[in-house]
Amino acid sequence: MKLVIIGAGEIGQALAVVAKKNKCEVNFWDVDPKKCSAPSFIEVLNGVGVILFAVPSSVLQKMVQETNNLVSKEIPFLVITKGLDPETGETPAEILEKLRRPVAFLGGPLLAEEIVSGAGGFMVVAGSEKNWPLVKKVFEWGNLRVHGESDIFGVATAGVLKNFYAFLIGVAAGMGLGENLQAELFSMSVSELTKVLPRFGGNPQTAWGAAGMGDMHATAFSKYSRNRMAGELLVKEGKLDERAESVRTWPVLKRRLGKTENFPILNFIGLLMEGRVKPEEIKKILA
Repeated sequence: MKLVIIGAGEIGQALAVVAKKNKCEVNFWDVDPKKCSAPSFIEVLNGVGVILFAVPSSVLQKMVQETNNLVSKEIPFLVITKGLDPETGETPAEILEKLRRPVAFLGGPLLAEEIVSGAGGFMVVAGSEKNWPLVKKVFEWGNLRVHGESDIFGVATAGVLKNFYAFLIGVAAGMGLGENLQAELFSMSVSELTKVLPRFGGNPQTAWGAAGMGDMHATAFSKYSRNRMAGELLVKEGKLDERAESVRTWPVLKRRLGKTENFPILNFIGLLMEGRVKPEEIKKILA
């Protein structure tokens, strides 16, 4: 099977390693011409059997629409992008919903570094049950397991929100709060996630699974996590890392949610990012 991965970043490259072990032919298309498998997009797509989008949320809608017009409606689209469209505020699942073709969102604890090292991961393939066997065939290998989940909206939304909660855990770590208090913040964040998911059409129970608290834990406590490191950086240097998905996405999430007071942890994270509260005020959440 020919797999085309659009976006040759860390996670795209990591999943390519697994797909190749499953004897897939992997081709890339990327903004960097040096990472592309052929000179033109049409050539890269020639003979494709399945397409994986691993691009930033800011360009996902554009690339999905462009690709949708170039390949057969029978070709499945898989998306692992975790963010909101900057203009519409849509999750990747909401973008996929518009397409008349097989689609799935890939969530779960999937740190690229651990996939490449062979430590493994737990991929949640969310969407129609018809697409689960294909994703397992392409990506299940060694210690990387694939699990099917029908709640595509909840899984995609959890993939967005876990970055914000990971940012908060980074702030806590930067402030010198120990792992006991970080664990308490984590528990509170998962509970809040159950209340936010329905706002995006998701099942609140998804928060307690691998795509919810599992992915959140991996992102919040991993040394590889850019969002966690962004929280630590805010404490240590007083500046925001604009490369972190949470930092870039906050204005969009705020616009999408409207009033955030009903979600006190997300509200506090937003105030931190906007410079309206100081990191040391994190203790108020634990009061």
